[in-house]
Amino acid sequence: MQSGEQCDLTNLNGKTCATAGLGFTGGTLLCSVGSCTFDISKCTGYIPPPGTATCNNGLLESGEECDLQNVGGKRCTDFPNFSGGTLGCSSNCTLDKRGCTVITAIPTAGQSCGNGIVEGNEFCDGSAIAAYLPKDCSILGNFTGTLSCGKNCAHLDPISCTTPSGEPYYRCGNGKLENNEECDGTNLNNARCNSFKGFSGGTLSCTSSCTFDRSACVVFNPAGTVPSNTPSSDTKVTSPGTITQPPAVTIQEEQKLQAGLEQQPSLDDPTYTADVARYCATFGVTDSSQCSALVSNEIDIECKNAGIKTRQQCEIFLHKPYVDDTCVSEDIAAGETCQSTIYDRYKDELYCGGLDADACKTIATKRFLGQVVSGVQKNRDFNIAMSEKIGPSTTVGDIVTIIRESKLPDETFPVLTDASRRIMVRSSDRTIDVSSKVVTDITSPYVIFFDDDGDDIPNDLEREYGTDPNNSDSDGDGYDDKTEIENGFDPTRTGGPPTGRELTGIEQALIDNVPVEQPLTKGEVDPEFTVEKIDTVTEEDEITYTISGKGAPHTLLTVYLYSEMPLVLAVRTDEFGNWVYTLDSDLVDGKHVAYVSVLDDEGRITKKSEPLSFFIRRAQAVTATSFLLDEAIVTPPTTSFLTYYAVGGISIAFIGFALFLFYLLRKNRHVGQ
Repeated sequence: MQSGEQCDLTNLNGKTCATAGLGFTGGTLLCSVGSCTFDISKCTGYIPPPGTATCNNGLLESGEECDLQNVGGKRCTDFPNFSGGTLGCSSNCTLDKRGCTVITAIPTAGQSCGNGIVEGNEFCDGSAIAAYLPKDCSILGNFTGTLSCGKNCAHLDPISCTTPSGEPYYRCGNGKLENNEECDGTNLNNARCNSFKGFSGGTLSCTSSCTFDRSACVVFNPAGTVPSNTPSSDTKVTSPGTITQPPAVTIQEEQKLQAGLEQQPSLDDPTYTADVARYCATFGVTDSSQCSALVSNEIDIECKNAGIKTRQQCEIFLHKPYVDDTCVSEDIAAGETCQSTIYDRYKDELYCGGLDADACKTIATKRFLGQVVSGVQKNRDFNIAMSEKIGPSTTVGDIVTIIRESKLPDETFPVLTDASRRIMVRSSDRTIDVSSKVVTDITSPYVIFFDDDGDDIPNDLEREYGTDPNNSDSDGDGYDDKTEIENGFDPTRTGGPPTGRELTGIEQALIDNVPVEQPLTKGEVDPEFTVEKIDTVTEEDEITYTISGKGAPHTLLTVYLYSEMPLVLAVRTDEFGNWVYTLDSDLVDGKHVAYVSVLDDEGRITKKSEPLSFFIRRAQAVTATSFLLDEAIVTPPTTSFLTYYAVGGISIAFIGFALFLFYLLRKNRHVGQ
């Protein structure tokens, strides 16, 4: 801990909730990442000073059931007659159960909903409600009235419930999507103008009756057409941005590339240029200048910010603060002893491909040790914050905020999409990959899935089941889709016997919440599985990407899309083993890598493809060569400008000197006359 800090990560300076002088009697004291101040969110038993107890201060005080977001750790299921949902807190610090889901039933065969008789698994029928269930709206909190019978006789509906002042339970204007509302206030259910065909942008809003207002949306007009007030007809154009595996580089081309690299200053061992040439060849890059730029594009963000261009210079720059200074502070002997000691701390996480242990150690200590330690430490705060996001209730905005607060590059998150879009986070294995012997790749210990309705089922699996990715209870029977799938029922229809359908590996792994492996360093390559190409497709004014390849017929595959943190997608092959996935979110500029794989029920990769690497520049998939050429045009090297300035300065000086001589000659001539 440093001066002025209350704590630092797990170092609480010996304090607890009860002894930190904050007014609590128990609970778990935490430390806020970044500010190094006490986090009291998990402390309990607050005893306010006399006369200071206040509702809506976020502290659970005597006489309060809750306070703001603090519900004392309670859940909907702690109360009878609720199967789940979100427990809230009212403005008078009493629990609000409106977000809770009333227990529902799946009808059994032979019963008849609508005959006014409660039978079988029915909870109600018409005005009749099962004797063991509550009938009064007060079960939901500060409401009066009688509960109604819901759809399929499978749940009780609070549609007739009102507050004492007459406000209905379902109310347009409360910011919550309920009772078939399209939107509510600023809650647009992640929609935007271009979610609707024929609109290219603008501002989507919500009417006072909770329906979408598209009056401020911009109608798409293709170039060269006359603007109109009606949406344009569908157009679909495949862009030139089609990326496949680059053609194999010949031995002669690779040798020529190596010779070109050897002409550049080298601060490393003589085998390094051969490794760099081989690395660049995998991207189809054969020009030595572009090859150097490719490697420079991969170096540590701290080196980039310092204006460092090469991996060798980056290692020297980072080695002192992250390796040498660590050994000095811990009284470890310098030199080989220092390097071996630091290496031993990270060796279990290193992935060196086919290198043996000795060769792996040599490569890691001589080329990457400073970068390895730097990368791991930079990811520390990020990993701590992300560990709290495992589950369905996370948004893109939450993750991007963590990335920025952790001072990681913005392109750590692979896609550009609405900040409010919900994603699912699953734990994975962190690996430090130095197998290229040229750059380091530290895999994120987390993978992400799109999960728009937050039901813990990725959108891609929802499409597999035929459920609605924007509705956690697709059939409206009161059971969320995940619960029905876990228990073997069909989530697309109410009632009926179990389906008997066997879950695939990826489905079971996600339900069991086991860590998910990554193909960057795990699994065996199977030639039957391929990522063959990436197509950039323009439809109206929106750009999408189609990723396609091969696999075993009728197999559910996982597609990993990397920048830093991998986005995991799911797609099924057809009867011929072909698969195509359409990604409707923009990818961030820079390098990306795609794999396709098969996961077992323990989250392990059993088969995988070779990777397909590609680059994104201004929403177009491009080759490494095109990307590097474009980089050179967009951001000319500083040295070029310095050269211009130097030449310009010399020219000005020369002109000035000539004018000065001319002046002296004129003066002398005048004096002589």
